[in-house]
Amino acid sequence: MTLLTVLKANRLNLIVFLGGAVGMIIEMVASRVVSPYLGNSLIVWTSLIGVILGCLSVGYYFGGKMADRFPSFESLSSIVLWGAFSLSMTAFFKEPILQFIQFIFGSELRAASFISVMILFGPASIILGMIAPYAAKLQLSNVLATGKTMGNLYALSTSGSIFGTFLAGFFLIPLFGNSDLLYALSLSLVLISVLAHFQWSVIHKFVICLLVLMYSLNRIGGVFRINTLADLDSLYNRIIVRKAVDEQSRKLVVMSIDNSGIQSAIQPALPNELYFGYTRAYRLADVINSEVNKALVIGGGGYSYPRDYLLTHPIGSIHVVEIDPEITMLAREFFFLVDDPRLQIFHQDARLFLQRSNEQYDVIFLDAFNSLTPPPHLTTQEFLSDLNQHLVDNGFLMINLISAISGDKSRFMNAERATLLSVFPYVEVYAIDNRFEEDVQNLLVVAYKSKPEIILPLGRQIMEFADQNRVLTDDWSPVEHLTRHLYEK
Repeated sequence: MTLLTVLKANRLNLIVFLGGAVGMIIEMVASRVVSPYLGNSLIVWTSLIGVILGCLSVGYYFGGKMADRFPSFESLSSIVLWGAFSLSMTAFFKEPILQFIQFIFGSELRAASFISVMILFGPASIILGMIAPYAAKLQLSNVLATGKTMGNLYALSTSGSIFGTFLAGFFLIPLFGNSDLLYALSLSLVLISVLAHFQWSVIHKFVICLLVLMYSLNRIGGVFRINTLADLDSLYNRIIVRKAVDEQSRKLVVMSIDNSGIQSAIQPALPNELYFGYTRAYRLADVINSEVNKALVIGGGGYSYPRDYLLTHPIGSIHVVEIDPEITMLAREFFFLVDDPRLQIFHQDARLFLQRSNEQYDVIFLDAFNSLTPPPHLTTQEFLSDLNQHLVDNGFLMINLISAISGDKSRFMNAERATLLSVFPYVEVYAIDNRFEEDVQNLLVVAYKSKPEIILPLGRQIMEFADQNRVLTDDWSPVEHLTRHLYEK
């Protein structure tokens, strides 16, 4: 029995398996495609999962109806080929489409995420949903055991989805990135289409040529491509490094992880100058305690403050916990990070680090809240208790927190302050910039283990807060809900 004969006899099973794998890989890649514009929050994932499941359901329905009318391998091949075409359009036009949706809907994240996923990944998901009922119709025309046949097809489709999940998460996305992977998935669907009909037609050749043309224009020629110094997908984030110019015409290199703006910025002409006001505010740690000698930073980013700390504390040491090693790699390449025996970097989750460490620090800087949605597990009472235990008796915690001072946009700040007060006896909040209370801005939050002796010479201290009775815990930390108003205009 030849390989061709074996393939022909089992092609439906193979097509169903591969269709399930491609569908799940698309869903995982989709999260990285939209993240620079919409973030990677629970709201985005809710839209992503809901829309794709809905589109698969539409595909199941219409796939069954079409299979009854046109029960042939040729029709199945054509349907899959349309999926390849649809996905290639997504790969080529995704950036302008997302930019347009972001411009139209602004900070209305629910609408923006729903429509983005529907336009970019809905058509391909509908087509992939049509594969299973089509395969069932073709398989049942020769088999009497209906239940067994349907069970086998469902099992194959689900097994393919599981295979695609692990393949994408562990290997494909970190190795190839989302754009190259979308083009590769389009090519895969062309090959699945050929497998369905066992015929290499003119239409297949046309789609292949179209893929090559779009890939060349997009990935080589730069058409519809973000102009960046680096754009990579790690196991944890999609990270973009690019050049920028601020309002004062200063040339910058900036790092972004999602659409919340800029996580790190540096002036290449003045690499040792801190650009952001909140990082300069961290220097006030020496005002609180002039003998600070050992510090911990949670959230490395561009490593601007850790480098500044080493410059201003000649005999001090600093530990940095940054979960993503790719961010550290980019900091070395673009943000002047160099090795120093007084700097130790730990690439792991902050909570795991604290659970496994016995170190005590004079001060801890929590710099993981500078995104659209802070990591919920780094906001809770349990996490803050871990931080407290790793501080010396007169130690303190400094947090950069993005929030308004009053109104709906201050809800997360009030919740986090209440949570801090459940762990630390003294908590102070300072406005770094001179802005209206309703404006979203950088706030410096300082939590002390012992009574502070001074008021920091920084902006103004916030004295009035909204009532917040419930603290954030590992069981209840609705960060996406609390921050949903932050970027509304």
